[in-house]
Amino acid sequence: MAFTVSDIQSFTRILASHPEWRAEVRRAVLTDDLLALPAIMRDLGQAQRELTTAQARTEKRLEELAAAEARTDARLAELAAAQARTEKHLEELAAAEARTDARLAELAAAQARTEACVAELAQAQKRSEALLATLNRRQDEMLGDILEARYARRAFSYFGRWLRRIRVALPGELASVMEQTLESRLSPDELHDLLQIDLLISGRPRAAEMGSDGEIWLAIEVSAVVDQGDVTRARQRAALLGKAGYRAIAAVAGQSLTEGAAALLQGTPTVQILDGRSQGWEEAFAALGHHN
Repeated sequence: MAFTVSDIQSFTRILASHPEWRAEVRRAVLTDDLLALPAIMRDLGQAQRELTTAQARTEKRLEELAAAEARTDARLAELAAAQARTEKHLEELAAAEARTDARLAELAAAQARTEACVAELAQAQKRSEALLATLNRRQDEMLGDILEARYARRAFSYFGRWLRRIRVALPGELASVMEQTLESRLSPDELHDLLQIDLLISGRPRAAEMGSDGEIWLAIEVSAVVDQGDVTRARQRAALLGKAGYRAIAAVAGQSLTEGAAALLQGTPTVQILDGRSQGWEEAFAALGHHN
């Protein structure tokens, strides 16, 4: 039977009166796919909303990443600038180090020249000191020679208080006068040493100083400054005269004494003539008298 418009209108009114029948009608009229379409559309809407939200998050994240990349680029630019400044500073330091090395080389060369100059000055100082020592030694020798001549020339003035019949005997005269006695009693070396004596004075003691009238000899070593060597040589040469059979007294003469010579002379029978003044005669005469 045919389904008229009025029938459709009546069916529509019935569905309006009974809305619960609509689902049944739809299931009867529509296919499963069409029935599922609302749910699909709802799901699509939900998915779209989720995609929109995800897209928003993605865009926000992209914006954040873009901002981070911009910051990274800025930081890289800063690091590049800092690296450039560091490299420039390193170049400046390298240049400064090169200048320092050059300066140090100059200073080392100057130091070497200074040390060479100091060494030359030290050598010159040594030569000057050696020359000065030589000059001082020669001056002392010359002064000693002058003093020897003075003591020989003015023997009576220096020794007359203690001796009489004073006679100055030069080493050459000593050898000729005493040649036989000296050569028979002294070895060649001893005789040679004795003949090196600076000054020999012979005389007889005055009665007030010594009860004997026999001849004595003064073995005198003369120096501007009397040192230990002078004292030792005077004693050795007086001893050689004694060994040869002559009564002899050791004596030193000069202008002053070294500390060592003064210490060596303490308590010994050695006559000292210093700057024209003499001492030690009593002890020397006493020792000589006791020895004889």
